Parts: sequence; structure tokens; C-alpha cells
Amino acid sequence: MKDIKRRGETVKPFNEQQSWNLLMQLLGPEWKAMDKQGSIKVSEDHAARSFLAKLGGLALAIRQAANLINNPNIGGTTIVTTYELFKENLRNLPERQSGERSEIVHSLDTLWNMTFGSLTRNARDLLSVLSLLSPDAMPIDLFLPRRQMALDGKLAWCRQNSSLVDDRSNATLSSIITPPPALRNALKELIDSSLLKQEGRVLTIHRVVQEAMNYHSTEDLQASFDSAVQLVEEAFPRQVHGYPLHKYWGMCQSYVPHGAHLSAKFSDYTRPPVDSPLQRHVNL
Repeated sequence: MKDIKRRGETVKPFNEQQSWNLLMQLLGPEWKAMDKQGSIKVSEDHAARSFLAKLGGLALAIRQAANLINNPNIGGTTIVTTYELFKENLRNLPERQSGERSEIVHSLDTLWNMTFGSLTRNARDLLSVLSLLSPDAMPIDLFLPRRQMALDGKLAWCRQNSSLVDDRSNATLSSIITPPPALRNALKELIDSSLLKQEGRVLTIHRVVQEAMNYHSTEDLQASFDSAVQLVEEAFPRQVHGYPLHKYWGMCQSYVPHGAHLSAKFSDYTRPPVDSPLQRHVNL
């Protein structure tokens, strides 16, 4: 299936040897040296090759597997322990709310879910909202509304310091230029975990990460959906006395894709045979 929004060339899946070479490179100089010397333990070698066989030669997945192996809170620099944890998560992975998975998608979702499980609550809540927005260009300004009530719900922790907010819940204009510390920390955590990229004031997320986002429950999905809709609704220019929004066209261009994406996601999560009571927050 083609995705007209994707840009650049698609990296073809690697073969077995290419996948191995990429993994060794991503694991770092020590692993590369051991591979060259033939000193990798048989148990580690077998676990690595079994792991790679589950990932379909996908570079993004191999990179994430390397991140997990090198994460002391997950793999502890051993491939065997990471692969054993992967197999356990593979067996226990909850179903997608949007429908069934193929075998390879099941493996990929498991890989990402292990990463999600290592996140702090704030970072995971932020990711759950980002996963519902258009992935290619998310202005960080979406998360910096002047009217702080737009952050009610899952993103309440993103609010500005109370000393910068008036009694009508409006933040000072100068304060909404810079993300508050909690938001900066959550963004950094997602970027460091290779789940998010930031260029200037624009965030991007890979579609594979969005699709793998596994909400804990329908309530969790609903809360994430509501927060995403609140942000887009707040950011979108308002019509005054029915006048057209010509002079705000630049802003409209920035936020229309997110409204359209939310509408499409709503359809995905409510289309039969999916049994989801997801409700619209506003008409999209």
C-alpha cells in the first residue's frame, strides 16, 4: 500500500547478514570487535540471530532492538536477557484496539511496547497523544496553549507554572514560547529513546511508532483522543462574525492535517469489527 505522505526513499528490508552487521554496528565498538574476533558467546549469537529473524530485516526495528539491548533497565547489555524478555512480551502483548495484527506486526509491536514500558508516565502520556496526530509536522506550539485549560486531562502536567497563569487560566504570552520543564524532560526522554525527532519547533514521529502505540484500555484511548482534540481545537483560528480565515491561512495549514488525522483515527477505532465506545470530543 502506498502512502502519499511519505517522503524520500523507502529502505528495503535487509538480508540476514546485513541485519547482523547493522546490529553489531548499533551495539557499539565492543560488540563489533568481539564479532570480528569470533569471541561472541554461542548463546548470545543464537539469541541475536533469533531476535533478528523476528524483525523482518527492518532497519528501524533493528535500531530499536539495539537500543533495548543497550538499555541497562531492560537488556543490561546482554542479548540473551533482552530476547527472553521480548519472547515473554510477545506472548502477553494486548490486542490492538484498531484490529488484528499479522505475525511480523505482532513482533514489531512487541518491540515498541517494550520501549514504551520503560518510559516515565509523563513521556508515555505525551506519546499516547502524539500517536493520534499527523506524524510529519507537529508544531511544539500545540502543547503551549495560552488558555491552560486546553491541557486538562492527560496533559495537565504540561501546564505552565501557576505564577505565570492569571485567574482566567491564561498563561502570559512570554511564557508560552518556552516549554515548561516537565514537557522538556518528556520530549527529551522520547527523543533519547528514538521515538521522536525534533527540528527547531517541529516534532516528527515515525508512523510505525504511532501504529504500535498500545493503549492500556478504552478509557486510556479516549483520554488520549480527548487531549489531542482539545489541543488542535484550541490552536485552530476562530472565525469572527463569519468572516473567512484568509489572513490565518498559514496557521490553518499547520493544523488542518492534525484535525483530518484525528478524524481518520476516530474512524479506525470505531469501524466494524472493532468494538470501541470511543466518542468524539468535538465534530472533526
